[in-house]
Amino acid sequence: LFRSVLTILAVIVMIVMVSVNSTIDTSRQKLSDVQIKEIERAAEAYNVNEGSLDSESSCVLVSTLISTGYLNSKKVVDPKSKEEITGSVLITRSGEQYSYNYQDDSCE
Repeated sequence: LFRSVLTILAVIVMIVMVSVNSTIDTSRQKLSDVQIKEIERAAEAYNVNEGSLDSESSCVLVSTLISTGYLNSKKVVDPKSKEEITGSVLITRSGEQYSYNYQDDSCE
């Protein structure tokens, strides 16, 4: 009887752990998505105030957004990988519309 109860408890604990881990992973992904959007908004503010609005495309490094104060942090860390985000934002213009897209690599 004791082994049966212990086995049932072990199965319940495993199910709960899988559920908790899934919830944590989902939360980290959502936080990462929010962080990327904030980086893109900082690039938009940088482009309006400092960038060249006449060019078809340009690129701004995350490190530039930090050093110029558009991102309020000494470094930006990815909540999923726990690594520093060192990419860039590609800014493209089509007519009067601008798009801001984060990329993991630097401006090339």
